[in-house]
Amino acid sequence: MRINGSHGIAEIQDCQYTLQRFRLPPSITLREASTDELVARFCLLPRNGLVAEFNDGESFHLGWVQWWKREWCWTDDIGEPVLCSRYQLFGPPKIVAPNESGGLTSNTSKKWPLLAVLELAMGELGVPYS
Repeated sequence: MRINGSHGIAEIQDCQYTLQRFRLPPSITLREASTDELVARFCLLPRNGLVAEFNDGESFHLGWVQWWKREWCWTDDIGEPVLCSRYQLFGPPKIVAPNESGGLTSNTSKKWPLLAVLELAMGELGVPYS
């Protein structure tokens, strides 16, 4: 992922995505670079929660799981953990482990890299006044 101001580019395997931060409403969009099709919108309003809404209608929430371990987790609409990450004092976050039980579909597991990109983008693009 490369960030330049309020824009960025993420590459996942052979696909390239563009990221853009918006101030009002505070959000980050993720689009396919080749078609400019909206893939997901990540809402940065803590009042409503940190929510990623995909173009197929599926949504995921990002929140703290264990603050003493600096662990964040994406959950689905029913609150089941989907993908978790642990932040170190220095260096990039480490993926803890996706939840492979429950009703996860293969479509959901294809979104794991996109959720990880949105989480990293939140740290880079979500900084106020940058």
